[in-house]
Amino acid sequence: MKSRRMLRWMVGFVNRTMYAALFAMLGWYSCIFPPGFAWQSTVQKALCYSLTYPLALVGRVTQPYRGLDVFFDRGGEWCDFCSAQQVLWYHLQFAVPVYVAVFYIPSIVLWLIRRRRLRADEEQQSRSVESPNHA
Repeated sequence: MKSRRMLRWMVGFVNRTMYAALFAMLGWYSCIFPPGFAWQSTVQKALCYSLTYPLALVGRVTQPYRGLDVFFDRGGEWCDFCSAQQVLWYHLQFAVPVYVAVFYIPSIVLWLIRRRRLRADEEQQSRSVESPNHA
């Protein structure tokens, strides 16, 4: 039973890490490369802003360590003379752990809700055992 739980945890972690790398690459690509068509501009801008916003918030707390930041970057302060490959590497080093942590938030919230329900059920059962209602 314990090995099944560990395997499930490992699969979940690898899954979250792969999605985090995908989101980080997609965010970097949508912010760095110019669009080819007019409709791509809108899509890229929406992807760029939505995928880099969590990174920008965490980057404000962990400064000088941060990823690609289109919200709070003040005029090239992040990486003055970096090539696109260096920007990608710095961005991935920061973005993947942040996204993995963000992807664990729903699991933690669900775990807390289940734990609270179990405690409430246990309290209700202990009350009904201690003082049975006689009609």
